[in-house]
Amino acid sequence: MPLVKLSTIMRYMIYQANEDKVLLANELRYLQDYIDIQKLRLPQSISVDYQVAGEAGILKIPPMLLIPFVENAFKHGISYSEASYIIVKLVIHNGTLSMIVRNKLIRQKTAEPGGVGLTNARKRLDMLYAGAHELTVKENGNEFIADLKIVLNNDEVYRS
Repeated sequence: MPLVKLSTIMRYMIYQANEDKVLLANELRYLQDYIDIQKLRLPQSISVDYQVAGEAGILKIPPMLLIPFVENAFKHGISYSEASYIIVKLVIHNGTLSMIVRNKLIRQKTAEPGGVGLTNARKRLDMLYAGAHELTVKENGNEFIADLKIVLNNDEVYRS
């Protein structure tokens, strides 16, 4: 099963990541496969929860737009010495995609301030969805939260 998920991820990255837009359902499947593979390396004591509510239908989205937020949670929100968790919740409703990624805030002494991944994701969102998205990234107590809302337009539906 892990080999199948890995091959699905590789196929997505090779064949679909070069497209301007992909089916939202394919992007969500990519996120699920990525999370499933990441969970293989974690002890069972680390909770990882992935939820999708609503139907992606024929909506489209630029490929690899959502993954930086999930990668960030796995990179900075996992500790093998203290309790940690990752929660990824996506809701699709009336043409709007909402994604909240929450993880335990792990203070890393060697971490450099200001992540490139989230900075690039913010710039990409500003270019692709100017005036049609809202991104809030914050620390709340012992938790890191990335909250993204994107209004998906009618021109972002799949036309075959």
